[in-house]
Amino acid sequence: MSNLKEYREKIREPYWREVADNIGGKLGDELVLALKELYEIYTDDMLDWYAELYDPNTGAFFYSKSARDNEFVVHNGRSYRLLPDAESMCQAFHHTVSMGITNDWREFFPKEILDKSVRFIRGLQDENGFFYHPQWGKEMVDSHVNRRSRDLVWCGNFLNDMKVQPIYDTPNGIKGERSAKFISEAEDGKAVEPKGPFIAEHFRTKEKYLEYLSGLDMKHNSYHCGNLLVTQLSQICTRDKQLEEAGADYRLLEMTVDWLDAQLNPITGHWDDKAGYYGVNGLLKTVSFYNTAKRPLLYPEAAARSAMDAMTDTAELSGIVDIFNTFWAVNNVCYNLRNCGFADGDERADKIKAELMSRSPELVRISRDKALPFKKPDGSFSYCPKMSSPTSQDMPVAIYGS
Repeated sequence: MSNLKEYREKIREPYWREVADNIGGKLGDELVLALKELYEIYTDDMLDWYAELYDPNTGAFFYSKSARDNEFVVHNGRSYRLLPDAESMCQAFHHTVSMGITNDWREFFPKEILDKSVRFIRGLQDENGFFYHPQWGKEMVDSHVNRRSRDLVWCGNFLNDMKVQPIYDTPNGIKGERSAKFISEAEDGKAVEPKGPFIAEHFRTKEKYLEYLSGLDMKHNSYHCGNLLVTQLSQICTRDKQLEEAGADYRLLEMTVDWLDAQLNPITGHWDDKAGYYGVNGLLKTVSFYNTAKRPLLYPEAAARSAMDAMTDTAELSGIVDIFNTFWAVNNVCYNLRNCGFADGDERADKIKAELMSRSPELVRISRDKALPFKKPDGSFSYCPKMSSPTSQDMPVAIYGS
């Protein structure tokens, strides 16, 4: 193990020097030291943990060891099977890149595994274009739009990466081998919708979408609502193309941003009245609508400030994603400043980046300390401080308490 550690440090050293040289001076050296301390909490047995989640029968991955080792789980009084799922599989593939194992997971994994994975994903697709897991069932997934939409994105992106078509057209615009058999009909009988794949009920008319938005409480529940909306972003963009072709005088994306603008808090820069992780998580999710629409955030500096304040927040974390999401939120805000219509956007983004970099060694060390309570003896990191999350987007995926 010591020889492996020495070898690892040897191949990392050029990258550390590049980081230090790009930043320059004492700050660059201090940041490298902090990053080395962060890297030390990630141990080699984490790879073993990941490998043990692989299911050779499907070519997919389980969400957790408890899902692998148990056949059923009881959730809300009902028994569900524990089987591999698409998101866990896709994340396992992509993590080989983020962990530095390979530059392309498609070249890293054997063809036999990838072929099985393709069959697994295509086998989940329904005629309506969505992808449904047998352990949860169509009815339950349809009642949880976040899970349905997230699986649509993961499965579609995976097939696209593999240069394989889905069987049916998808609701977010991917052409399938066959044509889906659904037509959306407006209540007033005006057939403004072209023939195509399934269209969710709340996307069918302007009035239905406004009604849908009115049921979302961004001021008190922005993380949940932002997640629910952003999982549907690709469907919204596809629907807008259909509306444009039909000559409609409205677009769902613009309607969404207008609705979000009306509720933004000028103090926090996001939608929650209180600062902290939850509001920043909501910001992270929701700013994607602004960046996609190329619409400027109303209070970008306040939003970035809220995210940077959360980096040093001493409140107990509910999920390990709280750590990463603060940095990602700042990055998304800076993207908005640079690309979404601000005349002085580059200058303002540079100021935010400069402040973040000036504190980077401290922030990396704080992030490391925040991550440690999530580290488990087998090398993995759990979603919650003391256990795996028993659900993923409201679907049961692990034994509670494991």
